[in-house]
Formats: sequence, structure tokens, C-alpha cells
Amino acid sequence: MEAPYDEIFDAPGRPRDHYRTVMDALGETDLVALEARMRAGVVERRARYGATGSDAFVVDAVPRLLPAEEWDLLERGLTQRVRALDAFLADAYGERRIVDAGVIEDRVIEEGGFVEPDLRGMTLPLWVGFAGLDVVRGADGGFRVLEDNTRMPTGIGFSALAWELVSEHLGDVVPAPVRALEAFADILRRAAPEGVRDRDPQLAVLGDGFDNDAQWEISEVAYRMGVPMVGLDDLETREGRLFMRIEGRRRPVDVLYRRSNSHLLRDPDGSPTVLSDRLLEPMRRGTVTVVNPPGVGVADDKLTHVHVEAMIGFYLGEAPVLPSAKSWDLAVAAHREEALDRLSELVVKVRDRVGGEGVLIGPEAAAARADIESDPADYIAQERLLLSEHLTLIDGELVPRHVDLRPLIAYDGTEATLLGALSRVALTAGDGVVNMSAGGGCKATWGLLPQ
Repeated sequence: MEAPYDEIFDAPGRPRDHYRTVMDALGETDLVALEARMRAGVVERRARYGATGSDAFVVDAVPRLLPAEEWDLLERGLTQRVRALDAFLADAYGERRIVDAGVIEDRVIEEGGFVEPDLRGMTLPLWVGFAGLDVVRGADGGFRVLEDNTRMPTGIGFSALAWELVSEHLGDVVPAPVRALEAFADILRRAAPEGVRDRDPQLAVLGDGFDNDAQWEISEVAYRMGVPMVGLDDLETREGRLFMRIEGRRRPVDVLYRRSNSHLLRDPDGSPTVLSDRLLEPMRRGTVTVVNPPGVGVADDKLTHVHVEAMIGFYLGEAPVLPSAKSWDLAVAAHREEALDRLSELVVKVRDRVGGEGVLIGPEAAAARADIESDPADYIAQERLLLSEHLTLIDGELVPRHVDLRPLIAYDGTEATLLGALSRVALTAGDGVVNMSAGGGCKATWGLLPQ
């Protein structure tokens, strides 16, 4: 029977070299007291995700470490992927060279739930300014990209929180943190429209209030970057410029980091949304850079994920550094035939769902066979990977739990940067669903320096 990759031990009782210091420190620590202090730190900061309040939200005390060579591989592979996705979105709303070349079909763009026709023909300085990609390590120890998230990825604020809490209690084993949010703010400034980059561009973060599951993080990100957090009601457009009203004063916005659940430019009846009223004209005139703009969900479509490796070759002329998890486009007869023969072994995903919704695993996928056969273009299938395990502190004991990796990549239109990462962890034994929206916790995560 296949066993999950063990992140910490390379043999029973023998930690990998880069984990020895952490395991020695934990061996000298009162684990019950450590867990209580970690929980108290979360409650003190009122950190939460969705319905998981501060009293139940878990930042685990055991950090995840990645040796320098693995961090370098991730950095090269993920920044490459973000550059390709940015090029794809510009092309999807532009000439569609990739369709004309026969690399993908037009339906990949047009038949999903995220395309915004109002952006067709629009030239933007960048499309994917920030991405949080989902990476897993299979039983063979190799990394694979499971999903691409560009609409409003969560993680950068929680990564800072996790690092801060772990450093308070494990002290010397935790290196000085990379200032990810300070670096992100600098990248946002570099992405400002031409003509304002040489002065101090005005930044803002667009959130929703606590109707947004990630609002704690959104507020934290704005606070730590030292920029205003605004809602749609705080924004207005005048003469093609975007302004925000802060403390009764109107101020221009040069770069808007969009973390709002509002991402559609049209209501179901075709009328413009409030988001369209606020952003579309400044975007069209090039007076504001929106990170990430409406319409980027085309890159999050599960069907797009099937084709990202081909996009890397088409747009960048490079071989993929990191592989995608093997996936099947079920609208293609040969793919569908292969997948239907193995449904109970695969994961099936509805192409335009997010946040773990519409994911059918193994027997659930097999039970949905009739629906898949009826509307195959609405689904993809993906290899079912056994996620790696990492020791996690639960009820005063160190126990193995499945983890994934959420690397955080920023792009200013010229250079992509891996800012950091967060690991998400299932809190129930054997559970392979690690999403925080499903009750998962998180771990401080960093790459080690070369020796």
C-alpha cells in the first residue's frame, strides 16, 4: 500500500537534516503549554477565517521547512507559471493567438464562468499581479501544481501571522522573517501606471467587510502594508480617475489591490455592476492598476489548469519547471473514455467552482458518472494524489497530518517574485482536505538558505 511522503522523517525516528534543530527544540518543550500559547496568540489577534472564529482557528506550532534546493525549484517553477498565466490572460482578452495556433480551443476561454466580455481588447499593464498556487507533494516526494488561484488568493496575511506566532515560542530555531508584505507593497508601487511610478503611488486594498471569509486577513494585509482598506462605497470615478474617500477626504488611487468578493462586471440581467461603475473606465484609460482585475478568473478555471504546461511552452518558449497534476479535459472523447474507466481512482472537479466546492473524490466521482456523461464540458478529472504528511501539534501530541503548500507569488509586469508560502494542514487523521474554508489550520513555512 502506498504511504504518504513524510516531510520530517527520512526513516522511523530519524529527522531529515534540516529538521533536527526544530525537533530537538520541540523535544525540550512542554507541548500542552505550547499549544495553549499558540491558541492564545490567535485569540489575542482575533485571527479567523469565515465561520471559524479565533477560538477555533489553528496556527500550528510545528513549522514546515523546505531545504534551499527545493525552495529554488519552487521559485523557478512558480514564477515561470505566473508569467505564463499573465501572458495567457492578455492573449485571452486580446488576439487569442493560442487559439489560432490550435494549442487550446476557444471554449476554454468562452464557456467558463469567469470571462468578462467588457475587457475584450483592453490592454492592461498586468493581469496576474498576485497568485497563490496550490502545490502538493506526492508519495514520490515530487511537487505538483494542483490548482491556480489568481482572483483573490488567501495566504499572505496568514503567513505573516504564523511566522510571528511560531517565532515567539520557538525562538532561535526560527530565522528572521522575510518581510513579505513590505516587499509586496514595493512590487505594487512598481506596478503603478506610467507617470506616477517616480512619485509615491497611492495604494489601497479593496475588501468587503466580514461578509468575506478572508476579511481578517484582508484588514491585516492593509494594516501591515500601511495602506487604506476601502470598500466599493468608498470609491468613485471622476474624469477617468479612481478616487477613494478616506476620513472625509478624496484621494486618488494609483494601484488597487482587489481582495473583494465582487469580481463580476455584469449582473445576470446584463446591467453593469457597482464594480464596473467604479473600475472599468479608469482601467480602460490606464489611470489605475488593479491587482488582480476582474476577469482573471479565466486563469482559475479548472479547465485552464489542464493546459498551463502547454501555455508555458507557447508563450515563454520554455519547458515547465514544475509539473501540473495530471488532468483530463472531459470534453475530449479520448480523455473522457480514459477517465470514465477510472473514476473511482480520480478526483473530478466542476470547472468554474472555487474554494473546494464541486470537488468529487473517488467514490463520489464514480457516483456522479451520469452527470459527467451528460455535461462532460463542465468537468475535469485529475489524478488523485496522496498528500504528504507533517507532524502537527494536536491535543498536546505530535501527530502526522496531511499538508499542502500555498506559495505566494507577486508580479509587477516585468519580474515575478516568490514572496513566501503558507502550508495548510488537515486537523483530522487521514483527512485529505486541507482548505481553511473546510476547517483546516495553517503552518509557518519558509525556505532555508543554502549551506
